Amino acid sequence: MLATFIARNYTNVLGVAECIAPLVACSFTLIKYLFLLINSEEIFDMIKEIKELNGKWKNTKLYSEIEKFNALDRRLMKVMEGFCIASIISYILPPMINHIYISFILNEENYDMPYKTDYFYDIFKYRAYEMTFFIQACLGVYAATLHVLVDTLFFGLCMNVCAHLKIIRQTMNERSLKETVSYHNRIFDLIAKMNKVFSAILFGEYAFLSLLLGVNGFLIVMTNDISIRTACCIHGTTGVIELLIYSYSGQKIIDYGQEICDDCYEIDKNYLIVMLRTKHKLRLYSLMYDACLPTVTLIMNRVMAMITLLRSLA
Repeated sequence: MLATFIARNYTNVLGVAECIAPLVACSFTLIKYLFLLINSEEIFDMIKEIKELNGKWKNTKLYSEIEKFNALDRRLMKVMEGFCIASIISYILPPMINHIYISFILNEENYDMPYKTDYFYDIFKYRAYEMTFFIQACLGVYAATLHVLVDTLFFGLCMNVCAHLKIIRQTMNERSLKETVSYHNRIFDLIAKMNKVFSAILFGEYAFLSLLLGVNGFLIVMTNDISIRTACCIHGTTGVIELLIYSYSGQKIIDYGQEICDDCYEIDKNYLIVMLRTKHKLRLYSLMYDACLPTVTLIMNRVMAMITLLRSLA
């Protein structure tokens, strides 16, 4: 249905963009969730490993570091959840209000939908429009819930890894070389598992966010419909926050790894194995993108180039 809609309206760049924006978000959310289901065993292993590491510091002063990072995780995820909910509402509410106003007050026909597509049935039949609208709204809410779930899992794992990297640095002078290397090996293996599970998600995250932000930016510039502009602004802001969360998480792992590397060099050359591993391996990466803040600049440059291209086609 979406393919026929795009084929029929391919000359109308604005109409196709309005169709693609929510499609990209919902389809990639499903892809992310499927990847998590496929790798569910590895994810449970990582969560179990994190709990074991956290339990070792439960009754010590250093446990406050873990609590600080977990508190940051909760605050950012609440912000992300709020913007996801606002994004879905911005797609659902305007056409609902428009339909009620035009159909019941002005007594004219109006059948706006949250998402534009073709249908294999007649939506003008009795209650077909209302049922279709309800299904699209439920799917949007479901997609937003899955979206927040995946991002919460990723960011929570990253923040716990950062907490333990910071603990390694703070306890390096107090623990033996064997204990430090063993502790670091566990974190090293945990990040290796994260790369195995999340590398495809990271690649899709950055690639799809590039497309999503470009399409939303184009719609904000080109459309005169205030409801579409509002929805695209909120949706685009949600995408930017998500981009920053993924990049910030990866950047903090890189930064803490580099700090441990510097400390290892200053303390003892016997820590060389930790230093080399930390410097070159402690990072989250995918096929084309590393999870770090410079990637944000790269993505935004590509978004601006896409907006310029779409404007030239419109």
